[in-house]
Amino acid sequence: MPLKERWILMSAVLALAIVSGWALTGQTVALTGAFESPLAHSLAVQPFASPLIAQSSSGNLLINGDMDGGGGQYPFYWRPTNHFVAGMWYEWFWTAAIPEFIDGGHPHHNECYPVPPTGRSCSDMDNHSQGYIRWGDGYVAGIYQPVTVNPCVNYRFEIYHKNQRDPGYISRIGIDPTGQNLPPHAPEELDDYPDNCPPDYQSECPDPGLDSLNDFPPHIVWSPEVHNVWNWQKFSITAEAVSNTLTVWTYTDARNVQTPPKSTYWDYASLVEVPFPDNRLPPPASMDPSGFITNVVTQTVLDFLIIEWDTLAPASTQVVYRFLTETTPVTPTGPYFVYLPLVVKPGGWGEYLATLLDTTPKIHHRAVIPHVREGDRVEFIALSRRPLTTSCQTEISERIEVTIGPIPPIQRVYLPLVSKRW
Repeated sequence: MPLKERWILMSAVLALAIVSGWALTGQTVALTGAFESPLAHSLAVQPFASPLIAQSSSGNLLINGDMDGGGGQYPFYWRPTNHFVAGMWYEWFWTAAIPEFIDGGHPHHNECYPVPPTGRSCSDMDNHSQGYIRWGDGYVAGIYQPVTVNPCVNYRFEIYHKNQRDPGYISRIGIDPTGQNLPPHAPEELDDYPDNCPPDYQSECPDPGLDSLNDFPPHIVWSPEVHNVWNWQKFSITAEAVSNTLTVWTYTDARNVQTPPKSTYWDYASLVEVPFPDNRLPPPASMDPSGFITNVVTQTVLDFLIIEWDTLAPASTQVVYRFLTETTPVTPTGPYFVYLPLVVKPGGWGEYLATLLDTTPKIHHRAVIPHVREGDRVEFIALSRRPLTTSCQTEISERIEVTIGPIPPIQRVYLPLVSKRW
């Protein structure tokens, strides 16, 4: 169809939607995208895939991830006895051997990432890092930051790290998908510590001390351990959030390091959303609907099949579908449902296409299947992924077959082109 006709047709669809009271939110982008570019359709009809890690698609969600203070917004803050912690981060340490937390970019240490060019120092470049150092017994310590996120979305945490050039260091990073942090100080200890913690530098601080290394929040997903990182190296871990917050953690164990002073540095951190492969929700663990998805309805608008449904709690939105036959004339005046037994097995989605994925949690959902024609038999399953206690689960509707009834002819309206001289 020529571009002019497609724009006129898009206007007609919008007018029809407004007149019929159709709310133009959520998956409206999928509707207009189908007019604007064939790419939208190609994205919407790729095969359903299993969950793997893909490339990031959004910006850094950490605050002060580079430890540089955000132009003075997030300066290092002091904690007893002589600790300086990067703004918007919290310290933690094993209480049997507490290190001193420092600004690694200070001229005395000159450790930061990116590494300054020859002849320049970290302080010259206003480049800071979070370090900690100890002359005595080896420490176990790190930093962490809680972040607001969407549940049932994958996030990747990356950070650069190095230790002093001596054997014995063990390092790793982690994500707590439940967003749990360390508990506050005991009431009798509060008077011993200033209330100067993030996010406003006036808040009560969590208790950073772990009497046992078994006292971490229980749901942290840790990266593999790496030994003896003596040059700046990027660490990376990905996990799916199961709450409105998640927490990123760093960890270095220097108990086996013999040569003092023992020192560790972290810098240049990021947390980004990463999509499911091909923007497809992971397949459900069971093909038996649980009743979480309710009130599935459809309507046909021109050559689009609009599917809407409700969920018992906020969840994400997607439909998998397939065309059962080629176009065949039928007599019904509109779409009708046939509910079929679910015979698709988990992972057996190869022949199904998928609508655009919307990961924003909501209880009313809308998805759009483009390019339907009179007589098409469309089989679909509505999907919504929701958080449980420590993981997420993809819920499904019944498998539904819809036969597309007669579609009114598209009236082309040609308007005179009016232009003015500039």
